[in-house]
Amino acid sequence: MRDRSRRKFLALLSATGIAGAFGVGSASAVDSARPEGIETFAASGKQIRRTKIHPEQVEVTQTVVSQDLDSRYGKKRVRFRDVAERAEPATDSLPQEDVRVQQGSWTGYYATEEDWQRLYDEGQRDAPVSGTEPAPSYATYEYKKDTDGGFAIAAPMNVLSKESIGPIRNVAIDHHYTNYVAQFDRYAFNTDETEFQTQHCSIAESPLRVFGGAHARLWEFGGWTSISAHVDSDVLAHSAISFLDAERDLESVFDDADGWDGVRDYKHLDNEQYLPEDAPDDHNGDATELVEI
Repeated sequence: MRDRSRRKFLALLSATGIAGAFGVGSASAVDSARPEGIETFAASGKQIRRTKIHPEQVEVTQTVVSQDLDSRYGKKRVRFRDVAERAEPATDSLPQEDVRVQQGSWTGYYATEEDWQRLYDEGQRDAPVSGTEPAPSYATYEYKKDTDGGFAIAAPMNVLSKESIGPIRNVAIDHHYTNYVAQFDRYAFNTDETEFQTQHCSIAESPLRVFGGAHARLWEFGGWTSISAHVDSDVLAHSAISFLDAERDLESVFDDADGWDGVRDYKHLDNEQYLPEDAPDDHNGDATELVEI
């Protein structure tokens, strides 16, 4: 279960003007207090998602209006802007030009880069824990970056490997994946370099997933390859419709590959919490391991 009660509580405090009295959501509290964990970054509000299809690219702008973020950072609006090149514009079944607009509620876990950095610097990992533990060298969440340098949790890592990216990519390509992927950039926090980094490699069942399909982003650091895998919807702008199906597909690929094995539920990452409200609800916090044998 996701930590929605905490999020609703913060939203209630913000809406009633009580947040400042408790030191919740104020810039001074964030600057001076030790972060207790990801739950302190909870926020809610409304969003408008505008998708513009151009002959050579697709542009998605998500504008979030949140009283929580206004109280916490003085940000009345937060914008996430994603651009992806159309890999095959002549055959991708998209119109040459179009504009699509969606509106709705928004909930998530958002903070400035400095506040995420503080969370890591104080010995916590980017998944909820009890007490203080050394940060693991693998990543546990994927993030999206706004136009002002803030980051929000976007998806969980659900596949890990102690093998490097190259062999993993090659096995996937030998089956039904490609590394020619039209996508939006996402980030993971590299605890070795203490910075956010865009995906080091990506694989997908097709370049644009016009008809849906699995898509995975990979990062390699700390002796691990961390993978965030999901199944895309067949409607632009893509949204993830399953984490588990993509994880199981990669497990199957590596089970079938000579010299490899996919170990189901190898490690519990405890990252089924703190996901966006509109994320698929089929991730149980476990990660499959891809092992060369």
